[in-house]
Amino acid sequence: MVSFATTQIRFDHSHVLALFRSYSSDLDPRVKQALVRNITIALDIHTKLEEEIFYPAVIEAGASTDIKGKSVPEHDEIRLLLMDLKTLEPSGESYDGTVMQLMRETLRHVADEESTLLPEAERLLGARLLTIGLRMTRRRLELLRGHGAELATNAVELAGAPLLVAGQTLRRSFLGR
Repeated sequence: MVSFATTQIRFDHSHVLALFRSYSSDLDPRVKQALVRNITIALDIHTKLEEEIFYPAVIEAGASTDIKGKSVPEHDEIRLLLMDLKTLEPSGESYDGTVMQLMRETLRHVADEESTLLPEAERLLGARLLTIGLRMTRRRLELLRGHGAELATNAVELAGAPLLVAGQTLRRSFLGR
């Protein structure tokens, strides 16, 4: 049975992984920063939804998965890496390494949730996942409210990325740099 709550979580996972796939060390620093800002917003909202709504429901239903001992500390590690990225310059060497570390931590977390936690939640919660999903949607909208301007700015940076890359390529071709 596919459920609204676990479908949202899987969608969030796919969304953030797609953002990571768009990241490359040779991107313009502004584009890197826009991607990381989008990743930060996506992960922040996702972790809050899980910790405030989804995890408590799964724990209450009697999950055998150690959510508090495993999933929440993984979220904490992701948050620390996101805080580190806020202090780093996107043109600096350690920025790319920190993004790659964040991607590895996120991939591990996603793999664990999708292979263990989500199937268990679907089995334990069944039809209740519709109500949980509705609560998650309401909360998601609340959390998104404060990010409209930032998401718009990021969209402009990312939309201009192909033009910027093309311009840099042409400049290198003509100027030999």
